[in-house]
Amino acid sequence: MSDKISKWNVVHKLEKGQLLVAINCVAALSILFFGYDQGMMSGVNNSKDYIDLMKFGYTKTIDGEPTPVVTDSLLQGGIVSVYYLGTLFGGLFGGWLGDRVGRIKTIAAGALWAILGASLQCSAMNHNWMICGK
Repeated sequence: MSDKISKWNVVHKLEKGQLLVAINCVAALSILFFGYDQGMMSGVNNSKDYIDLMKFGYTKTIDGEPTPVVTDSLLQGGIVSVYYLGTLFGGLFGGWLGDRVGRIKTIAAGALWAILGASLQCSAMNHNWMICGK
């Protein structure tokens, strides 16, 4: 059994202080990206191209400056808040999967799932696609 786990187990490569620093760096990076995503989405939600692409409003020019006008606040809020629904299901599923296959493999599966979701969000061409990616 230990020979199957050894390739996934970083404890044999990093120990004590090095392992603690590695864990904290990965955790800090994930918190940084979470905050970056949340902060950027507030700016993205008000950009003309995003509003036009997701079809939840339009922009009008007031005093020479484009101003967003949201006509479907339910859709705009849904696009933003469905992310938290995904984290709820992801947390529940991640706990179940962690008990079933182990923490290291669950983290790897979560990372692959996050890459898929980020790819879908980055390539979204309409609100349905964006909601699915989130």
